[in-house]
Amino acid sequence: MAMTLRVVVPPHPLIAHWLTVLRHQHTPAPLYGTALQELGRWLTYEAIRDWLPHRPQVVTTATGEAEGSVIESTVPLLACPVLPAGLELWQGARTVLPEATLCLDTPTQIESNAGVILFVDQISDGERELAVLQKLQKAGVDGRRLRVITALT
Repeated sequence: MAMTLRVVVPPHPLIAHWLTVLRHQHTPAPLYGTALQELGRWLTYEAIRDWLPHRPQVVTTATGEAEGSVIESTVPLLACPVLPAGLELWQGARTVLPEATLCLDTPTQIESNAGVILFVDQISDGERELAVLQKLQKAGVDGRRLRVITALT
Protein backbone atom coordinates (compact mmCIF):
# COMPACT_ATOMS: atom_id res chain seq x y z
CA MET A 1 0.00 0.00 0.00
CA ALA A 2 1.35 3.40 -0.93
CA MET A 3 1.66 6.00 1.80
CA THR A 4 0.64 9.51 0.85
CA LEU A 5 0.88 12.63 2.96
CA ARG A 6 -1.22 15.75 2.69
CA VAL A 7 0.60 19.03 3.34
CA VAL A 8 -1.26 21.55 5.48
CA VAL A 9 0.00 24.99 6.49
CA PRO A 10 -2.41 26.15 9.17
CA PRO A 11 -3.48 29.78 8.65
CA HIS A 12 -2.84 30.76 12.25
CA PRO A 13 -1.13 34.09 13.02
CA LEU A 14 1.08 32.58 15.75
CA ILE A 15 2.32 29.91 13.36
CA ALA A 16 3.05 32.58 10.73
CA HIS A 17 4.87 34.67 13.35
CA TRP A 18 7.13 31.83 14.55
CA LEU A 19 7.83 30.70 10.97
CA THR A 20 8.94 34.24 10.16
CA VAL A 21 11.23 34.33 13.21
CA LEU A 22 12.66 30.94 12.21
CA ARG A 23 13.31 32.01 8.61
CA HIS A 24 14.91 35.36 9.40
CA GLN A 25 18.67 35.17 8.75
CA HIS A 26 19.53 37.33 11.77
CA THR A 27 17.52 35.38 14.35
CA PRO A 28 19.86 34.61 17.29
CA ALA A 29 20.35 30.93 18.19
CA PRO A 30 18.37 31.04 21.48
CA LEU A 31 15.38 32.64 19.73
CA TYR A 32 15.69 30.11 16.90
CA GLY A 33 15.31 27.30 19.47
CA THR A 34 12.32 29.04 21.00
CA ALA A 35 10.74 29.41 17.55
CA LEU A 36 11.14 25.66 16.91
CA GLN A 37 9.55 24.86 20.27
CA GLU A 38 6.64 27.24 19.68
CA LEU A 39 6.10 25.82 16.19
CA GLY A 40 6.15 22.33 17.69
CA ARG A 41 3.39 23.35 20.09
CA TRP A 42 1.17 25.16 17.58
CA LEU A 43 1.69 22.80 14.62
CA THR A 44 0.97 19.79 16.82
CA TYR A 45 -2.16 21.43 18.17
CA GLU A 46 -3.38 21.97 14.61
CA ALA A 47 -2.27 18.55 13.31
CA ILE A 48 -4.15 16.58 15.95
CA ARG A 49 -7.32 18.68 15.94
CA ASP A 50 -9.47 15.99 14.24
CA TRP A 51 -7.14 13.06 14.81
CA LEU A 52 -6.63 12.58 18.53
CA PRO A 53 -8.82 9.72 19.83
CA HIS A 54 -11.32 10.90 22.41
CA ARG A 55 -14.49 9.67 24.07
CA PRO A 56 -17.48 11.20 25.80
CA GLN A 57 -17.52 11.21 29.57
CA VAL A 58 -20.17 12.34 32.02
CA VAL A 59 -18.81 14.41 34.90
CA THR A 60 -20.41 15.82 38.00
CA THR A 61 -20.30 19.60 38.23
CA ALA A 62 -21.42 21.96 40.99
CA THR A 63 -24.82 22.22 39.28
CA GLY A 64 -25.30 18.61 38.20
CA GLU A 65 -24.06 16.20 35.57
CA ALA A 66 -22.61 17.36 32.26
CA GLU A 67 -21.32 15.48 29.26
CA GLY A 68 -17.74 16.26 28.34
CA SER A 69 -14.97 14.71 26.27
CA VAL A 70 -11.65 13.22 27.36
CA ILE A 71 -8.63 11.98 25.45
CA GLU A 72 -8.68 8.21 25.04
CA SER A 73 -5.68 7.18 27.10
CA THR A 74 -5.85 3.53 26.01
CA VAL A 75 -4.68 4.45 22.49
CA PRO A 76 -0.87 4.72 22.46
CA LEU A 77 0.66 7.84 20.96
CA LEU A 78 4.30 7.75 19.91
CA ALA A 79 6.38 10.90 19.40
CA CYS A 80 9.34 10.26 17.09
CA PRO A 81 11.66 13.27 16.64
CA VAL A 82 14.19 13.06 13.82
CA LEU A 83 17.35 14.06 15.68
CA PRO A 84 18.77 16.43 16.53
CA ALA A 85 16.51 19.44 15.85
CA GLY A 86 13.27 17.44 15.69
CA LEU A 87 13.72 17.24 19.44
CA GLU A 88 13.14 21.02 19.69
CA LEU A 89 9.78 20.63 17.94
CA TRP A 90 8.94 17.83 20.37
CA GLN A 91 9.82 20.05 23.35
CA GLY A 92 6.99 22.35 22.36
CA ALA A 93 4.62 19.54 21.39
CA ARG A 94 4.97 17.71 24.68
CA THR A 95 3.03 20.48 26.42
CA VAL A 96 0.11 19.54 24.16
CA LEU A 97 0.72 15.77 24.39
CA PRO A 98 1.96 15.03 27.91
CA GLU A 99 0.93 11.35 27.70
CA ALA A 100 2.81 10.60 24.45
CA THR A 101 5.72 8.18 24.56
CA LEU A 102 9.00 9.60 23.29
CA CYS A 103 10.85 7.35 20.84
CA LEU A 104 14.37 8.55 20.08
CA ASP A 105 14.71 5.94 17.34
CA THR A 106 12.10 4.75 14.90
CA PRO A 107 10.34 1.83 16.59
CA THR A 108 10.29 -1.44 14.71
CA GLN A 109 7.27 -2.83 16.58
CA ILE A 110 4.24 -0.60 16.97
CA GLU A 111 0.84 -1.50 18.38
CA SER A 112 -1.80 -1.77 15.68
CA ASN A 113 -3.89 1.10 17.10
CA ALA A 114 -1.01 3.45 17.96
CA GLY A 115 -0.80 6.93 16.54
CA VAL A 116 2.65 8.12 15.44
CA ILE A 117 3.83 11.71 15.18
CA LEU A 118 7.12 12.31 13.39
CA PHE A 119 8.87 15.60 14.28
CA VAL A 120 11.25 16.89 11.59
CA ASP A 121 12.83 20.33 11.87
CA GLN A 122 13.19 20.75 8.11
CA ILE A 123 12.87 18.60 5.03
CA SER A 124 15.53 19.24 2.41
CA ASP A 125 15.85 16.43 -0.12
CA GLY A 126 13.45 14.14 1.76
CA GLU A 127 15.75 11.11 1.73
CA ARG A 128 16.08 10.89 5.52
CA GLU A 129 12.34 11.30 6.04
CA LEU A 130 11.51 8.77 3.33
CA ALA A 131 13.71 6.18 5.06
CA VAL A 132 11.89 6.78 8.37
CA LEU A 133 8.48 6.59 6.67
CA GLN A 134 9.43 3.33 4.97
CA LYS A 135 10.56 1.92 8.31
CA LEU A 136 7.25 2.95 9.87
CA GLN A 137 5.35 1.40 6.99
CA LYS A 138 7.21 -1.89 7.52
CA ALA A 139 6.16 -1.69 11.18
CA GLY A 140 2.52 -1.54 10.00
CA VAL A 141 1.82 2.18 10.32
CA ASP A 142 -0.45 3.54 7.61
CA GLY A 143 -1.13 7.17 6.72
CA ARG A 144 -4.30 7.37 8.83
CA ARG A 145 -2.26 6.76 11.99
CA LEU A 146 0.61 9.10 11.11
CA ARG A 147 1.27 12.82 11.35
CA VAL A 148 4.48 14.57 10.29
CA ILE A 149 5.21 17.90 11.98
CA THR A 150 7.85 20.00 10.25
CA ALA A 151 8.80 23.65 10.40
CA LEU A 152 10.37 24.07 6.95
CA THR A 153 10.34 22.19 3.68
